[in-house]
Formats: sequence, C-alpha cells, structure tokens
Amino acid sequence: MRSPDRLDEFYYRLKEIHKKNVPDWRFGQLISNFIQWLCYYKKIDPFFPEEDRMLKLFEEYFEEDKEARIKNARYNNNAVR
Repeated sequence: MRSPDRLDEFYYRLKEIHKKNVPDWRFGQLISNFIQWLCYYKKIDPFFPEEDRMLKLFEEYFEEDKEARIKNARYNNNAVR
C-alpha cells in the first residue's frame, strides 16, 4: 500500500505549480484543461501515473506553448457554458 504521507508533498507542489503558472484559473479549470491535454495530446490515462510522474506531467504541460494553451482553454471554457 502506498503511504498517505506522499500526498502532502504532492499537493504542496501542485499548489506551487498552480500559483506560479495560472493563479487566475479555478481548480476545476486547472484539472479539466490538464486532463484534456493529458488524454488528447499525450495519450495518457490519468488513472495510472503515480504522483511523482503526474507532477512532471504538470510541469511539462506548463512548459509547452503557454499562450496557445491559454487561448484554447478560454475557448473551451466558454464553449461549455
């Protein structure tokens, strides 16, 4: 069984990534946009990566073309309404 203590560091680092890159996004926006990218572009099922791998994927997500991603996210979020 995985140690529950691993979650403290994971959520701390996720919070730092969120605040650094898109502090204006709500949590749902962050997760929705990230999962869409993960599934569509990376072809990764979010059910399987361990927390350390997921953090690396979040970092990769924010290293890619930020302006294009934000523009796409704004379009997608407006389309859902």
